[in-house]
Amino acid sequence: MHRLSPSWLEAFVTTADSKTLVEAAKALGISQPTLSRQLQQLEDNLPLPLFEFQGRKKVLTHYGVALQRALQSRLSDLTNIVTQVGAHFSDPKNAHLRIMGRREVLHPFIPQLAFEGTLRFFYAEGEAIVEAMVSRKTDIAVTQRLPDSLHVTAKPLFKRGFSLVVPKKFSPVKPEFSARGLKFLKDWPCLAFSDDFHSLGE
Repeated sequence: MHRLSPSWLEAFVTTADSKTLVEAAKALGISQPTLSRQLQQLEDNLPLPLFEFQGRKKVLTHYGVALQRALQSRLSDLTNIVTQVGAHFSDPKNAHLRIMGRREVLHPFIPQLAFEGTLRFFYAEGEAIVEAMVSRKTDIAVTQRLPDSLHVTAKPLFKRGFSLVVPKKFSPVKPEFSARGLKFLKDWPCLAFSDDFHSLGE
């Protein structure tokens, strides 16, 4: 006997509880031919037939009745389990979120995150962050480099600027911050800084 598909068992129990195949198929949200195929696949993998004909009417065998009763309570239990687990995870307070990135990138934003559930932060750099995302070891990955992987996609998350500090005695007028105007930097002492200094180019 091969492993039985749960969909076959559900199809059988639903059919046994329904007046017609059409009604059972509608309850399962599948077509009647699909339902008939599932029932046949189930019966082909069982030691005894589930149905027999009484005249032109197809009814359950004694084996089919016994199996239907045994499965019905188990399927009800499974439905209850799915409902309970779904209710648990649909409550935001029970949610768990894993976020991975470089320490200096994540730390400035941690106090600003509003999340009812549990946040767990993991610190890593470079390719280790992408590998953790691909292997499902983290839910959110924050990286400064575009990942070189076909398994993930990246979107800009933060817009981070920088400030340019110039001593006033070297700048009697407000400098022009354009590509042409920034040529003055080669002649003046100045300091460019950012919360994340790695985001600065030359």
